[in-house]
Amino acid sequence: MGDKASKTIQYWGLRSAKFYERCEGEDITIHLMIGEELQGELLGVDRYDVTLATGDGKTLLVPKHAIAYVVLAG
Repeated sequence: MGDKASKTIQYWGLRSAKFYERCEGEDITIHLMIGEELQGELLGVDRYDVTLATGDGKTLLVPKHAIAYVVLAG
C-alpha cells in the first residue's frame, strides 16, 4: 500500500470522532438509510451507536450502520 493510502486508513475514524465530539450537546438531524429523519440533541456516541434526546423527552439509541448522514444544526 502506498503512503497516501495508509495515511487515509490510519486517520479514517478520527474525522468522524472529532465531528461527533463537536456535535455533542448540540441539536443534530440524523438521516437514516431508510429515508427517515431523527432530530434532537446528541447525547453521546460509542463505537456502534449514537444516543439522541428528542424534543418529546425520548432517548433514542441509533445504530451507526443505520445512518446515512448527520447534519449539525447551525
